[in-house]
Amino acid sequence: MADSVGTIGLVLAWVFALVIAISLVLLGIIAWRRRTLLKTPGTFPAKALTAVGGEKLATARGVVVSYHESSVEVLAVWSISPLPYFSVARHVLELHRDTSDHRTGSDVRLELLDLDSGARITLALSADHCAELTTWHESGPAVGIGHWREAPERVQRRRYF
Repeated sequence: MADSVGTIGLVLAWVFALVIAISLVLLGIIAWRRRTLLKTPGTFPAKALTAVGGEKLATARGVVVSYHESSVEVLAVWSISPLPYFSVARHVLELHRDTSDHRTGSDVRLELLDLDSGARITLALSADHCAELTTWHESGPAVGIGHWREAPERVQRRRYF
């Protein structure tokens, strides 16, 4: 009897140690992913205030915004998935800066809208990052001129993962 209790206790201790080890590895992967994403040029941290459909989130979700040649992507911070939470091509992107909110905080509200699908997401980000994203968006070729009437044919290779 005492031998079986000791064996069960030993098995439970090993299972508990395995769960702790897996949890630590996952937290390490998430921390490494966030650090790698934020060191990539064209990325910055933000908070998602609404979900992709437009419904308000109960709490702001930490995200990383990444923009490159042809699109902008919003990636979840606390995830190991390489897929973006929200992605929109540059030629169908529309930005709306919320100026109605007269808060004293440093965050600026910016809405990203996909003109094709109607999907939208509202982000809270610093004024510097808002200026960075709007400058990137405005510096692209004008929509309707040349190849920007259609989606770009060349897909840029992902710079992470």
